Amino acid sequence: LGRVPNPVTGKAEVNLEAARLFIDHLEMVKEKTTGNLTKEEADILGRVLADLQVAFLEVAGSGRLA
Repeated sequence: LGRVPNPVTGKAEVNLEAARLFIDHLEMVKEKTTGNLTKEEADILGRVLADLQVAFLEVAGSGRLA
């Protein structure tokens, strides 16, 4: 989402398709592990997922795609 530079190019890049796929995968992990994580693990996963969703919406809404 453009916050961390690509290690190869050194440039910050935005790839909304890849970000959406990653978020979808984390949502699936959260769903499939419900009841099998410690409270701390579930909290961390929930916070990371929420942070990524907010960042995605911010970037998608800003029109900043490169």
